[in-house]
Amino acid sequence: MELLLAITLILIGLALIVAEVYLIPGMNIAGILGVVLVLFGLAYAFTASGLLAGLAVLFGTLVRVVCCFWCSGVAVPGGSSCWRPR
Repeated sequence: MELLLAITLILIGLALIVAEVYLIPGMNIAGILGVVLVLFGLAYAFTASGLLAGLAVLFGTLVRVVCCFWCSGVAVPGGSSCWRPR
């Protein structure tokens, strides 16, 4: 149950960061709250579920963030995206 709470906090935080970037840029409140929720979720995963589960959640979060940046075209040279036809 603790791991589910940590993952939920991280997903809500990532959704707030995406909303800050695409829907409400310039407000900064959603982005800051999103980063705080992601960090709190990671810390909670490590403290409540142990080292191995915390590392698994950290790895999953890193993969999710890289995939989001890759598909949005931010990290790709030339700005190509996963969602736009080439």
